[in-house]
Amino acid sequence: MIMAAIRLLGDARRSTLAALDYSFDAYGKEAAIRYAALINQAIADFAAPPSARTVRRMEHPWTGKVLLRYDLALRQNNGLEPSP
Repeated sequence: MIMAAIRLLGDARRSTLAALDYSFDAYGKEAAIRYAALINQAIADFAAPPSARTVRRMEHPWTGKVLLRYDLALRQNNGLEPSP
């Protein structure tokens, strides 16, 4: 399977790091590690081919822009487990 390369830049990178810092401070190292694994899985799912069932393409009705929506519930509802 060929996957796209994904890089978090700017605000996305800062927000992700802030969330991990908060998770570590509030809940400890193990929780931060679990949260990091979920974030990594989400990024891997976005990089997967467009036919992946965990990412939904949604066209904005007024602008015609295509948005990508990711939800852990989609992964769970499809019976998919996080990648190792």
